[in-house]
Amino acid sequence: MLGLILSILLGIFGGVLLKIFYSMVEKEEPESYLYNVSKLQRAKGKVALQYVGFRVLPVFVVTSGVVVTAERVGVCRQSAYIACVSTFSVLSSVRSIFDRVRSDLKGAPFHYVLQVIDIVVSFIVGALCVLLYKILMPFVPEPQEFVSAAWTALFVALIYRGTRKASRAPDNLGITERLKLVREDVGVDLWEQLRTIADEKQVPWCLLAAIVMVEVGERPRWMRRCERVVSGLLLHKVTMSFGVTQEQSKRALSDCEALIMTCEWIKANFSPDTIAVLSHRRQGGCMGPGDSSPQAGLNSCLAEVERVAETRNPDGNYGRYVKQVARELYSMRV
Repeated sequence: MLGLILSILLGIFGGVLLKIFYSMVEKEEPESYLYNVSKLQRAKGKVALQYVGFRVLPVFVVTSGVVVTAERVGVCRQSAYIACVSTFSVLSSVRSIFDRVRSDLKGAPFHYVLQVIDIVVSFIVGALCVLLYKILMPFVPEPQEFVSAAWTALFVALIYRGTRKASRAPDNLGITERLKLVREDVGVDLWEQLRTIADEKQVPWCLLAAIVMVEVGERPRWMRRCERVVSGLLLHKVTMSFGVTQEQSKRALSDCEALIMTCEWIKANFSPDTIAVLSHRRQGGCMGPGDSSPQAGLNSCLAEVERVAETRNPDGNYGRYVKQVARELYSMRV
């Protein structure tokens, strides 16, 4: 019984250490924290490999240390592994699920699926450590070193140093590169159709395209396909988000249906002045007290974009991202 308790405590220690590592990278080196990279970028080439390494390598290293140490001190390595991965999962993925439940943000069901996948991957990586513990023994310090404060500090530093270069996020992409990525993801035909739909519905193309770019950045094609599969498995009983604009529906929506719904949302929520100015039908407009230039009017319209877009997905960043992309697209007049 005492051995079981010790193995669980050892596992909890490892899980907390793992969470501290990810939190440290997020706070001290945000450019290396690949969870902050859009999901569209994560799915592309080198960044995809970087993300897999960032997600798997620290879990493998820490769980290896826990499992091998448990074996050396004569306690149950399986219990230590389960406690380690469970603690890390509760502090990260499970916490993320509860935060999403409380925040009332869009796309919650699919977010839950992704977090469950993260948990499963962590347990698979941990199980691999249990199976390979004999091979890993030469690479893990003896228990006396492992539990010492000096080794703990070194252990964290080695993990951090080893993944910093491998997981460094790419520089922020410019608008041209982002446009290229999104066009490749949604397809040239749909991208061209987007302008046609915007013209037919008399909404600003730059605003509709900005919403598409922000949403596709977080829901690339493979994820949107997964959403449709998950919706089917749930017999279309759960409201989920669909299409390139991530509109809410119990029924799976096509990309065109989602775009039309977004156009109706824009017309219902934005002032006629903002729609006219962002559609290049009028310069200036929607100017507040003291505003006397077209640029001031445009800034006022973009402030409305940020305010209204934030009500669509109130995560504290969505409105700002849509405003930024809309401004860039408006200036390009592409």
